[in-house]
Amino acid sequence: MRDLSPKRGKAPAVKTVQREVAAVMQAYAVPVPRSRSDPEDNLGSPFHRLDLWRHLYGTDRFERSETTPIPPEALGLVLSALGMSQPSATLREGILQDIAIGSAPMTRAGAMLGRSREALLDLAAASERELGPEVLRVRTLAGERYVSLPSAAAATWARRFYDRVGAAREAA
Repeated sequence: MRDLSPKRGKAPAVKTVQREVAAVMQAYAVPVPRSRSDPEDNLGSPFHRLDLWRHLYGTDRFERSETTPIPPEALGLVLSALGMSQPSATLREGILQDIAIGSAPMTRAGAMLGRSREALLDLAAASERELGPEVLRVRTLAGERYVSLPSAAAATWARRFYDRVGAAREAA
């Protein structure tokens, strides 16, 4: 703990660090069960909307929240909305686009989907498995990771999602 306070000359007390961590956790953790207070009182933290942590009052424990699942078509839809693809009638007719994982559009797409670069790469790999490499593919070229996808309008990606979900419901 001495590294935390090099200019102070002494380490912070353990209780101080515990209180600081508890304050941060309370700011981010969603209370479970939720309080029945009037929503106009605005007693919660705006960080609760991130749903990163949950505070279980019964056991006084903090637990990480599960990440929200993202459909495989979402990456294509967001990249299309960011102008990274040209509209075409269907996905298979589109021009193949190679977008570097470290590029600004991919970083913006990750931010829009609430994912880090690594999590975005995992999402792209899962999307490749689910949609097939002709629709979305993760490649490595000269040491750089790329997501390759055919150009399509955002509406085409959305239609593809609804077609897939509809087919799954009909099969069930």
